[in-house]
Amino acid sequence: MVCTEWRDTFLVGVDEVDVQHRQLFSMLTNLHAAIERQVDADDLVVILDGLVTYLKEHFSCEEALLAGHPRWGEHHRQHWWFTEKVLYFMREFKRAEGLDRNPLAMEICGFLCGWLQEHIVMMDRSYFLRNDLS
Repeated sequence: MVCTEWRDTFLVGVDEVDVQHRQLFSMLTNLHAAIERQVDADDLVVILDGLVTYLKEHFSCEEALLAGHPRWGEHHRQHWWFTEKVLYFMREFKRAEGLDRNPLAMEICGFLCGWLQEHIVMMDRSYFLRNDLS
């Protein structure tokens, strides 16, 4: 599994959000490369923690830009659900200490990549590209 590289089909038309999305793809590419290199599990935890922190910052930014949008709550719920799922994965990853955590890391990476791509294309683009902010 290789995370999809950034494509212009992921552009939402808001520079700040597009830059953040590109950064997320870059971070996921780095995570995938680290898993492929079979880096130490503690190093993967550091990478994953950094990714989770950045995701939370990105979601806060997006939600601030969407404040007042009639479907803001739906967007927020998706972000909340995704964050909870990622935190669950992180707990499981940390709990698997001493075991081969690479399969779980690959599962996490695949989930992150798939969800992010779908969320950008199906939700973010519908909110931002259509200027559906009123």
